[in-house]
Amino acid sequence: RMHLASGAMPGLDWMQAAAMGGGRVRVAVVQSKPPGAWAGTPGATSAAAVGDWVAHGPLTIFEGNARRAASEFPKTSNVTATLALATVGLDATHVRLVAEPQKH
Repeated sequence: RMHLASGAMPGLDWMQAAAMGGGRVRVAVVQSKPPGAWAGTPGATSAAAVGDWVAHGPLTIFEGNARRAASEFPKTSNVTATLALATVGLDATHVRLVAEPQKH
């Protein structure tokens, strides 16, 4: 398991090389943003419906593959799609998008 810090693009070469190594590679991306960052996306309504973030905690607004993430969240999934294309592909990359008020 590898955790990439925000600004994951510098790790793209490393991830691509790991995927080309011939071993079993699983790519999963978790992208957390504050609730307001999801405005104008399919997750906006769900994020806006949370009244008490302290009691609720992080809200998963999408979970699926990178192809669906790029289609449904085109403004926020560019790094996810790039990573998927450089590694295991859009359909094999697992994506979870999260609304979390502490993220900024």
